[in-house]
Amino acid sequence: MIKLAKKNWRRALVVALLLLFTLSAAGCSRDKGKESGAAPPGGEPAPAVSVDDRPGPKSDVALSLEDLLEPVHPDEPVAYTFHERFSPENALARLEQIAAFGNSATGETAMAFSNWVGAVEGTLRKQDYQIKKLEFELALRRYEAGEIAAGELEERERALEAAESDFRIFWNSFGIKD
Repeated sequence: MIKLAKKNWRRALVVALLLLFTLSAAGCSRDKGKESGAAPPGGEPAPAVSVDDRPGPKSDVALSLEDLLEPVHPDEPVAYTFHERFSPENALARLEQIAAFGNSATGETAMAFSNWVGAVEGTLRKQDYQIKKLEFELALRRYEAGEIAAGELEERERALEAAESDFRIFWNSFGIKD
């Protein structure tokens, strides 16, 4: 049940980001002609064309987000790429690998490496905390609606407290090196 909620939440986040990107790209291309004041070669602007007005075969089949994404590697499914490779937990593990490798640079480069690793780690820990907070709020609403048991709500609360504790420990220990 928890994996399903995470999966749906992450899908919704990606869909929202794709919509935001599409809308911002459409806004940028629409505003270009207005700023320059230039009309298209025909003199008058072309009428807007909706998606349904496109020539060609129409399809009533709605594609899922995973159908639209391509995997990083052709031998692994998109779900693995999206949910495992790019998860906050996996990103934190990668940072531990980078930190374990160490830094052989000297001077300003050494400071920049340390600051970079710390900044990325801090960002990931904060995002993990924010995700756990949202998951707890969702679980609370689902508990109030009678969709989940008290045990699952308590599990989400413990996960939130652990993520908050991890972030606070990092926040209090990290300092920019200069």
